[in-house]
Amino acid sequence: MINQIKQFINKHFTFTVLIIFAVVIFSLYGKNLFFDWTYYDDDVLILDKQEYLSFSNIEKIFSDTVFGQGNDKFCRPILNLTFLIEKYVYGMLPFYKYIVTFVCSFFNICFFIATV
Repeated sequence: MINQIKQFINKHFTFTVLIIFAVVIFSLYGKNLFFDWTYYDDDVLILDKQEYLSFSNIEKIFSDTVFGQGNDKFCRPILNLTFLIEKYVYGMLPFYKYIVTFVCSFFNICFFIATV
């Protein structure tokens, strides 16, 4: 039995590593799926910018900074675009924001492992 497990791991090493990482990520961040909005950055980045996060402001999303302040130096248009798409696809439910974050983290690990 143990030899069969070793053979499977040797034969499917990448798949085994991905499964291990998925279990580790879910065990660490799975509880977050049921949290409400956090008032560390969710309020500033998502909740306070409801009028801003609309398709009529798509040009601003690609030109403004993250926090929308003049002295702010963080320009992350993909972040704001992701928040915009999530707002229109899922509404303002934090559960789906955390699911998207979880899936993106898992795919980042998959891409990293595929390149190593």
